[in-house]
Amino acid sequence: MRTGRVVAAGLAALMLVLVWAPPGFAARQLHITASVNRVHPPSHSVVTVSCRARDQYGVAIKGVHVRFTWHFQQGARVNTARTNATGWARAKRGSGCPSKGFKVVIIAQATWQGQVKKTRTHFFSSGST
Repeated sequence: MRTGRVVAAGLAALMLVLVWAPPGFAARQLHITASVNRVHPPSHSVVTVSCRARDQYGVAIKGVHVRFTWHFQQGARVNTARTNATGWARAKRGSGCPSKGFKVVIIAQATWQGQVKKTRTHFFSSGST
């Protein structure tokens, strides 16, 4: 009998928290990571940048809009993609031919259900061949 009252009180407390909690309390929170397939690609090769979108529990999120901004020596270039069912969005670009050792920074900005998250990754050019 006592256990039943404790369980009932616990459920009542949980219901109050869910009813009075702020709107974002139970919502999925967007978390992203980004990486490149090659940190030191040969000149004029193709580099793939990948962004993974997951929630606070590590579950993949499909349909996240990702904007990749590539910061080359000659200026910035942009690609966009949406995450697939496994939470991955990818974009490809030529590595170009900037000065040897130039750090090409890629900023991934993900937007989903009013949440905006940014992360970055990079690769180094090998210069002209």
